[in-house]
Amino acid sequence: MECLFKELTRKQDFEKNIKEKIEKKMSDLNIHFEFYHGNSVRGSWNWTSLMGPDKKKMLQYFHVSEFIIGIRGETIENLWRKFYRLYEILRRPSHTEEEILKFEKDAKNWVRSFCQPTMGRLNSTIAIPGLYRKEDVTPYMHMLTMHVPYFMRQLKEKGLSLRLFSTSSIEKKNHNQVLN
Repeated sequence: MECLFKELTRKQDFEKNIKEKIEKKMSDLNIHFEFYHGNSVRGSWNWTSLMGPDKKKMLQYFHVSEFIIGIRGETIENLWRKFYRLYEILRRPSHTEEEILKFEKDAKNWVRSFCQPTMGRLNSTIAIPGLYRKEDVTPYMHMLTMHVPYFMRQLKEKGLSLRLFSTSSIEKKNHNQVLN
């Protein structure tokens, strides 16, 4: 989501058109969300940090393609929906080995899609634009692909699942630390 908001706030018509439309869409989804100017000298935009249920609603129902027109918007929206499906798999009370293998494959494909490069020659009419840079891949994304399947297998042996675990308290502490 961070990549999307960074991209949108850089658009020339962000303050006049996009900002209000996004805030309205969020309100329609019953999500408290707003953009505001940060404390930096450049006057860059910040936005409400979404937690738990609000983030899930956005992943499920927010139409990125209304704000990023064309194939890029559709691709980003599809990426969000695929991530939501991965999340839903993680939240199941138990997993078979086949489900874990499929999760592992789908998670890796999801990260590949996230950082797919531009196909073809840049700025040509036949170029297919990439999404995000490899540098935009977060430690959480690395964990999702390289470590979570292992954890799923270990927990499966004990009759447990990741459904029982939460990082929300750690996330909140990190969020508060970043603000200070």
